[in-house]
Amino acid sequence: MKSPIIDLKDVPAIVQSRHLDDFENLWRGMLLELNEEDAFWSWAMKKRLSNNDARFEAYAIEYEGLTQGLMWLETQWHRSWPNPIHGLVYVEALTSAPWNRQNLEDPPYLKGVGSALLLFARQRSVSLGY
Repeated sequence: MKSPIIDLKDVPAIVQSRHLDDFENLWRGMLLELNEEDAFWSWAMKKRLSNNDARFEAYAIEYEGLTQGLMWLETQWHRSWPNPIHGLVYVEALTSAPWNRQNLEDPPYLKGVGSALLLFARQRSVSLGY
């Protein structure tokens, strides 16, 4: 069966409590069992920082009502190496649901979650004038 591809026009949403719940209740156990590094990430802390510090933003992408990917950006601190006067959006953390990872699930449930989040990070950078 062919995996659906996430539509790149599906703009990620600001992380909400339901996205954190999906990570904690659905993803974390699977990730721990598979010894995946991101099982230990605290998305609640990342969300809290994005609420309290204007430099950070947290996004989620959903498909059929379920969180499929999460991304945490730093938007105001990093500078590009070629020209340090130019800012850039820095992807601090990016993860996709275990069932979307080809190394864990073949074929994955969805393809393109990480690519869609990275494209959004690029678009966010442009929207900030970087």
